[in-house]
Amino acid sequence: MLTKYRLLTIAGLTIALTVGACVIVVPTLTRHMVREHQQNVILEFDRWADEHSIVTDRETAIRAAGMIDYISTYYPPGDGYRSDSETERRLADARHNAMSRIANALSAYTGTVMAHPLDWPAELCDNTAQVPRSGEPSDAPESPSRAF
Repeated sequence: MLTKYRLLTIAGLTIALTVGACVIVVPTLTRHMVREHQQNVILEFDRWADEHSIVTDRETAIRAAGMIDYISTYYPPGDGYRSDSETERRLADARHNAMSRIANALSAYTGTVMAHPLDWPAELCDNTAQVPRSGEPSDAPESPSRAF
C-alpha cells in the first residue's frame, strides 16, 4: 500500500512540475527567443538601410521603394511575437530609421519629397512607373516632409 502512495505522489509531483514548466518556463523562454530574433531584425534593418539608401538609377529606385514597403511589414510585434518593451521600442526605431533613410535617398534621387516613406512604393513598385532622373522635373506634386 505504501508503494502505491509513493507512485501517486511521484506522479502528482511530476504532473505539477510539468504544468508549472508550461505556465512559467515556456512563455519566458519564448520571450527570450523572440527578443534575440528581434535584435537580429534590428541589425537586418540597418544592413538594408545601408544597402538601399544608395539610389543611382531607375532600378535601384524601384528596389528601394519596394524595400520600404517590405520593411514596414517585416516581423512586427504582435500576439505570439512579443519580447520586452525596450527591445520592441528599439525595433520600431530601427524600422523607422531604415525606412526614412531609404526614403531620403529616393527623395534625393528623384527630387520629390513624399510626406511619408510608405508613399513611395505606390509610385515606384510598378515596373512601368516613370522614375524621374536626378535633376529632371517630377510630375508628382511635392508635399512637405513631416515627422512620422
